[in-house]
Amino acid sequence: MVRGRKTSLTVQVTPAEKRVLETYERSTTISAGLYRRGRIILLLAGGATVSETARLVGVRRRNVYKWAERFSQAGPNGLWDKPGRGRISKSAMATAGMPGQFPLLTPETPQPSWSEAPVSDALAAGGR
Repeated sequence: MVRGRKTSLTVQVTPAEKRVLETYERSTTISAGLYRRGRIILLLAGGATVSETARLVGVRRRNVYKWAERFSQAGPNGLWDKPGRGRISKSAMATAGMPGQFPLLTPETPQPSWSEAPVSDALAAGGR
């Protein structure tokens, strides 16, 4: 016998969004919070209950609801941290384009790589 209420929370994930969330899971450089949020969405989309998801990920049920709502409103970009209070650094604005706008990580996004030749060229250009 099932105890408690049945939630009406459902998360719909497109194949493209699923690939992005799976990329978050495999990434070794992404923040732990973003990994955890992506895992929440994948578990919910896979049919897990809110309580099961909260227990497996190690968060409270209200956090599962919060991230499911943010994902339904903004997709994978809704899982990124919102800007905090205070001054935004120039480097953060340059990276994100605008305050509050975060780049969408996709499997097709080229990742910079530094081999021996580009590093030596960069050092030579800098005079060191």
